Amino acid sequence: MKLWYVVTVGSLSLFPFLAVHLTRAGMTDGQATWTLAAFPLGTLVGGPLWAWAVDRSGLALVALRAGLLGSAVCVAALLTPLDVWMLPVFVVGFAFARSAIFPLADAATVHAVGAGYGVVRGVGSLGYIGGVLAVGAVRETLPSAPLALGLVLLLVSIGLSGRLPPIPHVEPAPGSLRLLLASRRRVLVLLVAFLNGLSITAYDHLFALHMERTGVSAGFTSVAIAWGVLVEVVVMVVGPNLLGRVRGEVLLVVAVASGIPRFALTAWSSDPRVVAALQGLHGLQFGLFWITSVDLLGRSAPDALRRSAQALLPAAGFGVAPLVVLLAGGAWLRTGTTSALFASLVVPALAATAAALFLALDRRAV
Repeated sequence: MKLWYVVTVGSLSLFPFLAVHLTRAGMTDGQATWTLAAFPLGTLVGGPLWAWAVDRSGLALVALRAGLLGSAVCVAALLTPLDVWMLPVFVVGFAFARSAIFPLADAATVHAVGAGYGVVRGVGSLGYIGGVLAVGAVRETLPSAPLALGLVLLLVSIGLSGRLPPIPHVEPAPGSLRLLLASRRRVLVLLVAFLNGLSITAYDHLFALHMERTGVSAGFTSVAIAWGVLVEVVVMVVGPNLLGRVRGEVLLVVAVASGIPRFALTAWSSDPRVVAALQGLHGLQFGLFWITSVDLLGRSAPDALRRSAQALLPAAGFGVAPLVVLLAGGAWLRTGTTSALFASLVVPALAATAAALFLALDRRAV
């Protein structure tokens, strides 16, 4: 199970460099940013759709392998010479296929190991660190290295998918969405996920582009990204102990508040060493946020709705939120700078902190 996460999370190392790949294939910064909006749209539409199909069929492993195979096919196509107008076609296909993978795998893993999920996902992030450092070291001479490595790891992941634990099939209750949103606690967690996702996913897709536009080498950018994920690994490994000692709501406040200094200084600092050091806060803003929100949402969701609840979390945080950011960012980058775009991410970080504080202080939320 841990090996599957190492390989599959490692395949995600192509994402920081995908915007750069698209611009080098002929797109403008704005066009590339708009194209990347396919990924949050895929999460928003595809994630719940895959979960709905699995809830009714029980074929979780089949759906997972279909998502991995579809992703591999689309990445392979992006590695070939394509007309500019064809690039969005395969990005959209990749986005929809990819949306099946982690909601299904995470639901099975949480069901099998409970609070130990953070450790499993944290170990998986080691694959991402290795992938980012590897492609960053060679991307200047091998521009297609990020996608090539991602393709290989996706294919390996298909073979390893049988290592994932099964999750018992349960019939979903009628009115699933209504029941999930009937809890104020779940609604507040999803609101925090949305606000936090506005800044996190913009970083995921556009940080490497921002660094390139400010004259920083791909190797240095890779180190900055890897540093943030290394802190994320540590946070996810110690996460179960933290959840046992500190209220999840309090940890959620700490997680999302870390985005305020992170994006303010990423936008305003002219020293790349400072910007790189700041990315260590990614370990809190994503790692701590993810394990606490998964725990808070999972503990409050009925068993029959666990997969659907798991799919709603990335739909809110990595579907609706980044769709808004990437569509707006694509328009902004037609004339504006990436620095100004990153400065604007302080606003949703402040709003996420306020919403998380309300959740922590609202004892009546159930």
